[in-house]
Amino acid sequence: MSEASELLNEELRLKIAWSKGYRPVHTVYGVKLMRPGPTSTGFGMAQRNLEAPNWPEDVTAAFRLLNEFKNLEDEVSLARRSALWTCEIRASGERFSAQGETPQAAICRAYVLAKGIRMDE
Repeated sequence: MSEASELLNEELRLKIAWSKGYRPVHTVYGVKLMRPGPTSTGFGMAQRNLEAPNWPEDVTAAFRLLNEFKNLEDEVSLARRSALWTCEIRASGERFSAQGETPQAAICRAYVLAKGIRMDE
């Protein structure tokens, strides 16, 4: 298995969040990963929650990651092979494949590979 396939879910979440612009913010409840932005809308109403999704555990959030591969030449496949799920992304003429115990874990691991997110930092 590749280096990305061996990462824990929280490490995957942190790497994906950081690559998407989320940063740690101290709150009364601890540190949360939040996307920078205004704290209120133009109407004086509170801004919606900008906390980073838990992509490796939330299947809906994980599938949203795949929306970034919408070009005509991009292909995405997800299949269960025995006890593991395999996600394959073909983008920019390259193939990225990863496995996980759940569909969302496989998606996140393949996403990290396809986006070139460095895992050794």
